[in-house]
Amino acid sequence: MMAEENPCFYLIPAKTTGVNWKLLWYHPDGESSTGYPAPIKIDILVPGSAELPSFKPRRIDYHNEHVLPAAPLLLVLLHKVLGWWRRMNSPDKHHYQKHWQDARDVANLVVLASQLGVRIDGHVLPDNFIDSAREYVNEFMAAYPKVQTRYYWRRIGLISHIYPGISIRNALM
Repeated sequence: MMAEENPCFYLIPAKTTGVNWKLLWYHPDGESSTGYPAPIKIDILVPGSAELPSFKPRRIDYHNEHVLPAAPLLLVLLHKVLGWWRRMNSPDKHHYQKHWQDARDVANLVVLASQLGVRIDGHVLPDNFIDSAREYVNEFMAAYPKVQTRYYWRRIGLISHIYPGISIRNALM
């Protein structure tokens, strides 16, 4: 439906052998665009699936250019960290190879979330979901020590300390 209504959204066949579905992508210039910014894969998130916690419908954001329902950015970020961890630890070579893209997505999302003022204080996500996410965040930082995200995780509230020698100026270089 979105791909039919708006040329910024488009469908691409899945690369997984033997599957019959298509993936929804977004780019402000449409499918034929190349370069910056990179296209964004759109996930349709349903509470109760993929270990997503339920949250109040009023937390769904409709204040975007396309007036489409968007999950809270903190939920999207933490779900992406979980996905990265699963792929990083997958015995399946196909899934494992995707962890690099997930790591780039996480590194970019944490900066964006921090800059937009996302914080865990007073957030409506369940404590057990936040606690699990903290473990994945620590593993992410350990796996990519040169990707300077620690400052942003701390601003969001998912870690409590910045260790000496961390350069904020060199974030994501």
